[in-house]
Amino acid sequence: MSRRLYRGGRGRRGANKNLWYDKGISANHYDGNITMCEGRVEALKMFTYSYDCSSLKAQYVNTTQEIGDYIGMTFECCGNDTRSSTLHLESPRIPKPGEKPVSGVDGADEIDEWIWEKKVDFYAERVIFLEENIKKAYYIIWGQCSEDIKYNLKNRENFEKISRELDTIGLLKEIKQLMSEY
Repeated sequence: MSRRLYRGGRGRRGANKNLWYDKGISANHYDGNITMCEGRVEALKMFTYSYDCSSLKAQYVNTTQEIGDYIGMTFECCGNDTRSSTLHLESPRIPKPGEKPVSGVDGADEIDEWIWEKKVDFYAERVIFLEENIKKAYYIIWGQCSEDIKYNLKNRENFEKISRELDTIGLLKEIKQLMSEY
C-alpha cells in the first residue's frame, strides 16, 4: 500500500487551513501522527522558537512573552528586571538612590542615613542580580529554540560573540530577525 502525502484539508475553503501550524506542530513527513517541537523547560514546553508555525512573528511574540513571564515569576531576586529586558530587548535602567541625607540638615536623622545606605545596598544587589539573571535567561531562551533555529543562529555573523558573552538581548534580536525573514 502506498503512502499518501498530506495535502491539507479539503473542507470549506480555508476553514481548517494550517490549524496545526499555529500550535507549533511539525508537518515534516506527515504520517498521521502529530509531532511537536518542545522546549527544554517543562513549564515552557509548548512555547518555542521554531519554523513550525504559520505566523512566525506571532510565535516570536508569544514565546518571548511566556519566557519573560516565567523569568519574572521564577527568578529569585530581581526577576522583573530580567523580564523587562527580554520583553523590551534592552537592559532596564535601574534608578540610583538620591543624594545621601546628612543628619541635622533638612530634617534628616540617623534613620534617614540608614535607610539611604539600605537603598544603596539594594541598588547594588539589583545590578549584580540583573547581570547574573540575564546570563541565566540566555540558557532558557536557547533551550526553547528548535534545532533548525539553532542551526541558522549558529551560522549568523555575530553569533560567536553573542554566545561567548551570553548576550540574551543579542540572542533575542537575532531570533526576532531570523523569524521575520521567513
